[in-house]
Amino acid sequence: MKELSRYEINQEVRRALLRHAVDLSQLQYSSTGTTVYLFGQLRKETKGDFTDREVEGMVRELSRLPGVREIRFELSNWMLMMEPGSFELHKKS
Repeated sequence: MKELSRYEINQEVRRALLRHAVDLSQLQYSSTGTTVYLFGQLRKETKGDFTDREVEGMVRELSRLPGVREIRFELSNWMLMMEPGSFELHKKS
C-alpha cells in the first residue's frame, strides 16, 4: 500500500470532517507523519452541538483513514481520549 503524503492525509481528514458537517471556521486540523491533530471547537455548520454518538462515529471514521494511526485532540468543548483499545468522550460544560 502506498504511503500517503501529509497533504493527502489532510485532504482525507477535511473530506471526513465535511461529511460530518463540521464547522471548519471553529476547528483546525493538521497532520504530521501518522498523527492527526484537531484543535479548537467541534461544532456543526448549523451552529448546533454534536451528540456523543456523532462525535464517536466521526472519530472512528478519522481513525480508519489510510495513513492515520493516532489522533490528538485539543478541543475547548469536548474531552476526547483515544488509546489502543479504549475511547473516552465527554462534553465540556
